[in-house]
Amino acid sequence: MRKALKRTDRRPSKRHSKGPKLSRHAAAEFGPGKLDILFCSEGDEVYYRKSWHHNLRRYSHLKETKPLRFELCPFHQMKKNRQWEGEVRISGAPEKYRGQILKTAEGVSNEAYRRDPMHRILDIKS
Repeated sequence: MRKALKRTDRRPSKRHSKGPKLSRHAAAEFGPGKLDILFCSEGDEVYYRKSWHHNLRRYSHLKETKPLRFELCPFHQMKKNRQWEGEVRISGAPEKYRGQILKTAEGVSNEAYRRDPMHRILDIKS
C-alpha cells in the first residue's frame, strides 16, 4: 500500500514585481519594450518607459549618454499606412445637429489625446 507524502519542498510561486504578466496576444502585438528614447519624426510624441508620452517633461533620468532615435509613432505609422482601428458612420441625422455631432466627436478626440497621445481621430468627413 502506498503512503501519501506531503511535499514541503515546493518553491513559492513567482510573482511579477513589475505588474501583471502580459497575455501572449499582447506581447505578440506590442513586442518587448525599447530601452532608448524615441522621438516621433512627424509629431511631438516621445517614447520612454515602455509607452508614448506627449513630451519629456516627466522623464527625470535624462542624460547626455542616453541613446536617442527618431521613428514614427504608432499613430503616424497607421496614418501613413492608411490603417485604422475603427470607423463610425452617422447617416440620417438632421442637418441642424450636424455641427453639434462634429463638435462632440472633436471633443471626444481631444479628451482621448489628452489622456494618451496615441488615441486620436484620424479624419472627420462631413
